[in-house]
Formats: sequence, C-alpha cells, structure tokens
Amino acid sequence: MTTKPKKKTSHTAMPIKSLEELMRWKRYIRDHYNQREYLFVELALDTGTFPASLLDLKWDDLKSEECDFPAVVRYYFLLPREIQSPQKYKHVISNRTFELLKELRKQFPNDVYIFQTQSPNTSKKPPKPWSIAYIGRILRESALAAGLKETISPLTLRKSYGYHMVVHGTWTLRQLQQRFGQPRLSTTRKYINITNEPIIEDSLD
Repeated sequence: MTTKPKKKTSHTAMPIKSLEELMRWKRYIRDHYNQREYLFVELALDTGTFPASLLDLKWDDLKSEECDFPAVVRYYFLLPREIQSPQKYKHVISNRTFELLKELRKQFPNDVYIFQTQSPNTSKKPPKPWSIAYIGRILRESALAAGLKETISPLTLRKSYGYHMVVHGTWTLRQLQQRFGQPRLSTTRKYINITNEPIIEDSLD
C-alpha cells in the first residue's frame, strides 16, 4: 500500500531569525526587483498581515486618523486578524511604509489594487491583484539569490514579523497571540518557531 506524502502546512515556512539575513534579503529585493514588489515585503514585515489579505488591499482601504498626543496623523488598514474572519484589526503602518505607498501611487494613480497586475488590458477586463503564486515565486527566487537557507513562502514574512516582535521587540508572546488571533500560546510559539530564545510569555500585570 502506497503511503501518501504528508500535506504541507503553514508551519513549513520558517521565520528568518537572523536580523542580518532578513536585512540582506530586503536589500536584495530593493536593488533587484521593482518598487511594488519591494513594497509588498516592507508592508508585510511592517504589519505582520496575512499575505493574501495584503494582495486584496485596494487604495481606498488606506485610512488616516489624527492623534492628539503626539500630534501626528497615523495611516492604517482595517484587515482581519485571520483569513475569513469577520473581525478586523487596525494595522498601523510606519512612516517609511507610507512614503513608499505615496511614491507608488504617484506612478500608478489610476490603479484600484495596491498590488495590481500590470499586464496589458486590451479586453477591458476588471483590474485584479497579484496571485499568491506570483509573490511566492518572487520571494523564493530572491531569498535563494540573497543566500538564505530557510524554507520560504509568503508566510515567512508574517512569521518573521512575529518572531522579531517577541524576541527583539517589546511584545510578549501573549500580545502576539492576540494580535494573530490564535487560540493558544503554544500555537503562537510553534508558529514563529520559538525554541530556546529568552522571551516573555505573558504580562506580569
């Protein structure tokens, strides 16, 4: 009897744990790919959003709000914590990411989607965003060229965001669990591949 191969899960893709390697990968994409492809990586690492949700983003989804203290304007997207979840979470973006968005918008003022396909539209078909297969190929090719050894998929970006927020940032594992909408701390720990790294699991309050 032939044994069927195990189906790959989202846990197959690993986070890039080395900040040096992660920055090298980003620089390679910035220098060798187009502005929109680099923006996808920047936005994914800035927000930890599901790749499929990023691909569905329209320019009209970009919102702003004024803050009293400090007196600044923040920009954000309202996106689900999980795929097919009705609950949405405010994904605030950094000033750097917003500037990249502004530059892209100047080049493509009539686009509907932020990550819109740019093939000739001679048949008047409605615009559509990139496929997950397209961005997956870009990420795998660029990671290989940049010398990364990890298994790469679009979820690598989300997992890398989570890993560095907990290991090198100020978040507890509980905060990341809530941010990702996952049911248990053990799920989040496995998702971002925490092994023996010193982290804070929960707040002491």
